Amino acid sequence: MKNRRWAERLGAVAAVVALGQPALASTAHADIHPLDNGGFELGAAGWRQSSTVPGYRPIGNQPSPAAHSGTWKAVLGGHGVGADTVSRTFTVPAFASTRVSYWLHVEDPRSGDRGFRQLVVALTSEDGVTYASDSFTNKDWTERYERRELTLPDGFVAAVPRQLTLTFLAAEGVGNHHPFLVDDVDITTTVRLQL
Repeated sequence: MKNRRWAERLGAVAAVVALGQPALASTAHADIHPLDNGGFELGAAGWRQSSTVPGYRPIGNQPSPAAHSGTWKAVLGGHGVGADTVSRTFTVPAFASTRVSYWLHVEDPRSGDRGFRQLVVALTSEDGVTYASDSFTNKDWTERYERRELTLPDGFVAAVPRQLTLTFLAAEGVGNHHPFLVDDVDITTTVRLQL
């Protein structure tokens, strides 16, 4: 039943486009979640990951530090030096806006070292243009996981499907041993309908 409702709504979008009507002047919408394994509970399935630390993989199920939910999460940084990356490419439907949410824990650097670290979260199109980004450093430490969001500007909405890459990139200097923890990533693409 749910899949049929999505099909009906997306069919309405196609009908609007075929008639040459302005689909963005809509009165209804359909939310689509194209991201599987956003909580990393299937390991690295669907994700790309890399590290400058030989043999290290950011996505894991080590018991400490804890995940936001389940047992798997991405642990970026905390080695003392280097850079870790986790990324995912997905398709944004035509006439759709996009919002990314994720849960982030920036470990408290007040106890122990104060080495430099930075996390950059970015949404980049297939032609290399970054349309939305956020950045966190030691000063953004939190007591627990907090929900964060990135929203694409209206200028990204197009009449054809487009690909986006979501990237989490952590870089750190010598002396940092506090990672950035990322979990429960969700992507919502909202297809606007004129009924």
